[in-house]
Formats: sequence, structure tokens, C-alpha cells
Amino acid sequence: MNSSKLIQAPCRYSFSKEEARELAEQTLAKLEQHKVSANPIHFTLFFELLTSINPNIAEQVEHALKFNTYNDDSARVMFNALWNEIITHSLHSEEFSEIVDNLILYIDNWIKAAQNKSDKISTEVEQVSQLSTAQEMVDRLKSNVLPAIESYQSETHALQEHIQDSSAEIIRLKKELDKATAIAKTDELTNIPNRRGFNEIIAHAMKEANEKQSSFALLVLDIDYFKKVNDTYGHLVGDSILRYLAKSLHNETKGKDSIARIGGEEFVAILPSTSYDSALKLANTIREKIASRPLHVKNNANPITLTISIGVAMFQLNETLDSLFTRADKCLYMAKSNGRNRVYGEAEL
Repeated sequence: MNSSKLIQAPCRYSFSKEEARELAEQTLAKLEQHKVSANPIHFTLFFELLTSINPNIAEQVEHALKFNTYNDDSARVMFNALWNEIITHSLHSEEFSEIVDNLILYIDNWIKAAQNKSDKISTEVEQVSQLSTAQEMVDRLKSNVLPAIESYQSETHALQEHIQDSSAEIIRLKKELDKATAIAKTDELTNIPNRRGFNEIIAHAMKEANEKQSSFALLVLDIDYFKKVNDTYGHLVGDSILRYLAKSLHNETKGKDSIARIGGEEFVAILPSTSYDSALKLANTIREKIASRPLHVKNNANPITLTISIGVAMFQLNETLDSLFTRADKCLYMAKSNGRNRVYGEAEL
């Protein structure tokens, strides 16, 4: 990787020294306000929150702080997504631009050379037509005109090959970019959509619901006492539990249903063409199945009894994502406030 590529990511923050210093002070103050250590990961995320350079990341951080789900684990997830986006956008944009710029330059040079050769051929043909004998015409054609035509054809063929090579390279880059984009929308631990992927999925669901004058259910799920599990059994066991829950949600949903991990231990499920009562029923089925399966930990005699709390809300025509998500989150908060291991629907608010 050359040095020019290494310079691209920092250009994300184009502030003057005075602005940067002021923002840094505000970031440190906000970290202190929320009693969060000022390590590079937390500092970066709080800086993003204050600047809103990436509204998606800023929204995630704000949401996590608002509902007390901001911790080292959720911060790591958000930071990884942010860094992946920065690097992916920087490297692919530069490489793509370089290929296109080189192709344009090559075509421009070819056009200039082709025009010169075309003028030369026209001049030679005009001079041939003025010769008095057939032999003189043949000799002049062989010595001057034909070589110019052959050179023109050769350069045209070279241009075609250059365009084909560049097209192949652009297609390769597009495939890589598509793959990187998919990765950026996927939670690396559970292999299901992350917050960015969720935003895209639910935006489509809202658009479709508005067009069809229909609704869908949103479930927001949170693992009860997950911090205690991490503290007791370690992060490896905690990661295994997150993967287990993702797999369980995948098994319980089907068809057009979608799931995502949007924070440390917070998941969502989008259920198109589902009534409120059906959504409550499915949420309770998921909750009961999770609670009924003790999880055995290697080298530990005591199994983990895992429980989850779930909030349920229905999409209302033409409402915003923030409005829908706030209701579902309030339901989740009520489920946790009323003893956890329960489902709380918006009709109870």
C-alpha cells in the first residue's frame, strides 16, 4: 500500500486546529459526563457523536447512551463498523478513480494521435490523386498511405484492449466493493445484519408498507443481565451466547422476516404482514424457548439460565423510524422495569 492511500482516512476530519481542539475538549467533557474512559475507541465514537459526520454512527451512539446499553462491547461493535467503512470507502474510491483517470488520459491521447494520423492520411491520399501515373500512385500508397493506415489500426486495437482491461478491472473493483459493502452491513460476530444493515432493511419495509397501506411489527430484544454473564464467565462465553441468540432468532423467524444485531446485546426483528397479536405471540414463543434451554458452560457445573426481554410496536403509516423505534424501545424498557424475562407491547404503554 502506498503512502497516498494511507493519507485518505484522516481527511475525514477536516477541521482547523482551533475547531479540532474545541471538539476534543467537548468530547472529553462528554466522556466525563457519562463516566466513560477516554480510550481511543470511546473517544472516536463520542467525537463522531458530536460532529455527526456519519449520522448512522452518531445515532447508534446516542441511542446506546440514552438506553444505557453503551459499554465496551457495544462500543467495539460500532467502532469496527465505522473503521471498516472508512477504510473500504477510502481505498476503493482511490483505486477506482485511478483506473478511470488513466483510461480517460489514454483515450484523450489516442484521440489526439488518431486525429494527426487521419489528417496525414487525408493529405497523402490527396497527393496520390495528383500523381500522373498509376505506378507512382501505387508506390506512394505502399510507402506512405498503407503504413499510416496500419499504424492507425494497430493503435485502435490497442485502445480496444486497454478499454477491455480497464472494464474488467472496474468490474473486479465493483465486486470487491459490493462484497465490502455487504461486510460493512453484517455483524462480524453473529453474521446477521448490524445496525447499518437494519437501517437499510427497515427503510425498505417502511417504504413498502406506506405504498401498500399496510403495517409490520418491530421487536426489540435485549439479553437480561448480560453484563453479569460477561463478568462471571468471560467474553468468550458472552460471544457464544450472542451467536446462540442470533441463531435462535433466525430459526424462529421465516419468509420476509428480518433480524439484526444493533448493539452489544440488543437485537431486533422486523415482521412484515404480521398483526399485533401475532407479533406478541411470536415474541413470547421466542422468549419462552430461550428461557427453557439452560446453556452449559465447559468446565462449569452451573448452567446459564438465559432470559430476554422484548418490546413490540407496530408501524404506523408515514411515521419516522425514530418514532417507531422509540415506542418499541419504551416497551423494552417497561419489560425490563417490570421484572425482565417478559414481553411488553405498545398497547400497554
